[in-house]
Amino acid sequence: MKPEKSNWIRKLGHYFSSFIIHPLSFILLLMLCGCHLIKRYEGPVAPVPDEWKNEHNEGELYAACMYNLGNWWEVFDDPVLSYLEEYAIESNNNLWAALEKIVQARAVALENKSYLYPQVNFAPSMTRYGMLFLNPLSQSIGSGQSGAATAAGSASSGAGAPAAATTPAAPNISSLLGSIPSIFRVKESQYELPFNMSYELDIWSKLQSAYDASYYQYEATIDDYINVYMTMTADVATNYFILRNLDAQQDILERTIGSRQKGYDINLTRYNAGIIADLDVANAEVELARAQADNIDIRRQRLLQENIIATLIGTPASEFSLERNPLAEGPPAIPTILPSELLRRRPDIAAAERQLAASYANIEVAYAAFFPSVNLNAALGLESPFAHLLFDWKARLWQVGVSAMQSVFDGGYRSANLEYMRSAFRQAYANYEESVLQGFKDVEDALVTIKEKGAQYNALTRAVKAAGTTLNLSQERYDHGLINYLNVVDAERTLLEVEQTHIQSLGDQYTGTINLIRAMGGCWN
Repeated sequence: MKPEKSNWIRKLGHYFSSFIIHPLSFILLLMLCGCHLIKRYEGPVAPVPDEWKNEHNEGELYAACMYNLGNWWEVFDDPVLSYLEEYAIESNNNLWAALEKIVQARAVALENKSYLYPQVNFAPSMTRYGMLFLNPLSQSIGSGQSGAATAAGSASSGAGAPAAATTPAAPNISSLLGSIPSIFRVKESQYELPFNMSYELDIWSKLQSAYDASYYQYEATIDDYINVYMTMTADVATNYFILRNLDAQQDILERTIGSRQKGYDINLTRYNAGIIADLDVANAEVELARAQADNIDIRRQRLLQENIIATLIGTPASEFSLERNPLAEGPPAIPTILPSELLRRRPDIAAAERQLAASYANIEVAYAAFFPSVNLNAALGLESPFAHLLFDWKARLWQVGVSAMQSVFDGGYRSANLEYMRSAFRQAYANYEESVLQGFKDVEDALVTIKEKGAQYNALTRAVKAAGTTLNLSQERYDHGLINYLNVVDAERTLLEVEQTHIQSLGDQYTGTINLIRAMGGCWN
């Protein structure tokens, strides 16, 4: 008689409690007793200077610089630059590739995290097989019966033996088994509906350390993404202001070409009137052609800059162009952060520290390999050779087992792996210290560029004014016949060189400002 449904459920609950709950409690106890084989990771302490050597700003425009970390370029208040940056964030392939690395690292971390939990699978199966079977009782029974008959015959044929009394016949075993052949085939079916569980007890924190290492790697990829983000946006801004600097140089050359064209026309008119020699006309024509050639080269450089920007924002170079917009004023002042803040703000330094933490966790993984591993296996389900009895209470199946494994000889593999992980940690530590030193260098380099290029720009401003005055005086003296035309040519060359250097120093200030923002890890709020 089958048990009622309520009794079936009650028995199943009791069965589950007896063979599952108690082992899981034991597993939980062992998990809580997991130990670390090495001391906890402690972050590195890098030497930090008290202040910047080339600090130059006095806090001016500080309130105007409080922008969002992601939109640091808004400090330049340039709508075209803002549009290019936003377009690049959506379309730059390197940035998308860095984002996919985050997804991959997160997947690896989740994969390692899954090993901290029991692995349960449902594996239903049906097996039917047939095999040839030898009856081991057939020969032994036959030989026993023949021996007994021989002994009985000998006794009855003895001389003078009295007649035996009639007794009941013993059961004939041979006749009972006579229907079973000595060789026959057996067919059998087996139906199974088991839930199998396997779990490695993390007694030595090997699995936890492996997960920690992968999680630290995941955090490092996030910092790598931010670093790519900063590099890409800084490259867009740098190349954009280089293009605008070329626009300013092109304006200077076009003014110079106009002035030299006018001088050439005047000298040609004077030569035709017989006032001056042809040498002055030839010199004027040479200087005009040189200015035109320089303008063509500047135009070439500008087209190349457009192609660079197009690639950065993920647009075909053939479909991208920007209108001319020459630089006219200096960049905004950027307040610096404290040197100690740099260790937290710089994404490359943060990524190097996370790599260091991951390397340290890998040491514990390698060290735990020297200790035995303990695995728990369990199964719960139904098993029956008859399909119609598979869901009967009597068909219940359970199994619990514990196994341990300790490597005895591996040819030095684990020792070599441990030494490798220790070396990788020392390498990561050296990389971290180098990234810190590089961070301080980048900030100081940017501060030097802004400071010295600003001073150079101020000096060249006076030089441009003086060169212009010199050219005007030279032109007046030449018109009065006091000097030859070579003096005018020299004055024009000097003015052009000073003006070009002047505008280049302005562009260098923009580049230095962008490098400072990048060196500080973004904006400063």
